[in-house]
Amino acid sequence: MIQRCSPGFERLLHAFRHDETDAAASIIFGIWSDFRLAYFNVSWQQFAQANGAPPQLSSAGCLGTSVLDVCGSALRPFYRDWYTACLAAGGEGLFPYQHEYECSSADLYRRFAMTLYPLGQREGLLVVNSLIAESAHGDRQGPSRDADRSMYSGSDGLIHQCAHCRKVRHPREKNRWDWVPNWVRSSPIETSHGICPNCFDFYYPEARQREPSLDWQKRVQ
Repeated sequence: MIQRCSPGFERLLHAFRHDETDAAASIIFGIWSDFRLAYFNVSWQQFAQANGAPPQLSSAGCLGTSVLDVCGSALRPFYRDWYTACLAAGGEGLFPYQHEYECSSADLYRRFAMTLYPLGQREGLLVVNSLIAESAHGDRQGPSRDADRSMYSGSDGLIHQCAHCRKVRHPREKNRWDWVPNWVRSSPIETSHGICPNCFDFYYPEARQREPSLDWQKRVQ
């Protein structure tokens, strides 16, 4: 069985029943107070594998990695400040913080609620990602486009895809992001995941207020 919990972190999960969090349908992970990944449940593994994440994100090798390293550069301050505020509140899970975001598949629009629970004496956080909305895309994403690398590869040779709505940026038409379902099912190896302007403004208005001049390039890794 794959190791999904760092030594010492299981002690912090006593209020949540480790066996229950491990079997939960929600995507759950735990982090130490310095934001290093300390725990992930089976649903984390399954979601990562089903959505084309790198293999290391569903293996024991990701334990100890800072979760901020997988955020787009513009979102790191948001999550760092949010995690820090929840840790400062303390309270052994009594004062959860919640944030909503989109993470769609090729066939389904999906919206999640991310809830943070402080653990121990400000020793870490449990992060629970619960599905709160799911439906067929319909006309939401606009017309489907072909997976044409010559059309979507930028001057850097990369294809830029929003990690939330999963649309792909058109490098030669400003503010154009297209729905390319084949790349939602399986992203090319040359893909860089960031966040498009619409998702950034809708889900992270606080970040926009802090940096009103931020453009899409600074939101993409």
